[in-house]
Amino acid sequence: MRCSAPLMSLALIAALAIAATPPASAIDQMAGVTMTMVPAEADSGGKMGLNVTLHNHNDRSLTITSLTVQIYNGNMMFSSSSENKMYHINPENGLVPANGSREFAVPGNAPDYLGMCSVTVTIAGILDGDENASIGLFTSSIFLNPNVGGFVLAGVLLLIVPVAIIVVVVVLAVLYFSKKSGPAPAYGLRCPRCGEVMPPGSTHCTRCGKRD
Repeated sequence: MRCSAPLMSLALIAALAIAATPPASAIDQMAGVTMTMVPAEADSGGKMGLNVTLHNHNDRSLTITSLTVQIYNGNMMFSSSSENKMYHINPENGLVPANGSREFAVPGNAPDYLGMCSVTVTIAGILDGDENASIGLFTSSIFLNPNVGGFVLAGVLLLIVPVAIIVVVVVLAVLYFSKKSGPAPAYGLRCPRCGEVMPPGSTHCTRCGKRD
């Protein structure tokens, strides 16, 4: 069965509407719960230090059992590693009181990407009095900056390595030529008769026998 052009247009509009969902919005299944997230910026490939705060506006407490984070841009989804997931949260650590808030520190590093990225936070939790868990989906954004520390380290290495190579080459050259030249031999006077070099301190020529 083929879709007509109007149906495809409606589907596209619906997809764009979903993508344009404002930050920190939740699906209806977790009504009465909102989210704030910090920081708004992080270093690419570095520690993210992500803190997710859930605000429970219900008159019943909420117990969070899992929390996952996914980061993506418009063209690419960055796979969320196990470090960005909090599974099997203990009840005492996941309790969000009625009309209260609770902060969750999410471990893990930022993706190796520069620019604005979208963040999707998915939670599973049980409202007090309910038997079944509910799912909440929240969206926000984070800007990934160049990792200045990594660039500085790379720059230092690029500066140190050539200098170290030059120093090693100079030292080896000095050692080589100093060994090759060696100390200059000590020569004495020449014999006035035959011209033979006489050893220092010698009183007669070893070749012709002439004495001084």
